[in-house]
Amino acid sequence: NQYNVVVSNKIRLFYIQLPLFKKEEGELSDRRDKWLYSLKNLEELEAIPTALATDPVFQKFYGNAEDAGVSPAVRKALAYELKVRRDSYSATEARVDGARAEGRAEGIAEGIAEGKHAVVRNMKALGLAAEIIAQATGLSVEEIQKI
Repeated sequence: NQYNVVVSNKIRLFYIQLPLFKKEEGELSDRRDKWLYSLKNLEELEAIPTALATDPVFQKFYGNAEDAGVSPAVRKALAYELKVRRDSYSATEARVDGARAEGRAEGIAEGIAEGKHAVVRNMKALGLAAEIIAQATGLSVEEIQKI
């Protein structure tokens, strides 16, 4: 960080001031230079620079940049379609999450009821009176007699 204290030894951050990058296309010596050149000059470039044309990474990068260069009307239509898809996905996920929560609650309630029934059967097997079992389990005497 700004105090020269290591925050993480797994992540390294570099701050780059693109206006200070002055190399021209013919001066690019490594992939870092090529990335900096691309990022700095992307808006002015009309085609992939010759020095980058043979690198598959930059072919893909410039292909994606060309896709982003569509007309405002098409970009707006694509953005709207993406919004509709994301909204639909979010609504579906919300319904699924609600159904899961409801299912969990039902499962918990069934598990508690089954546990009480098992306790009632054990207490009956021990010969305890229905009234005592009712006090211990919170069930009514009628429910205990049905089990």
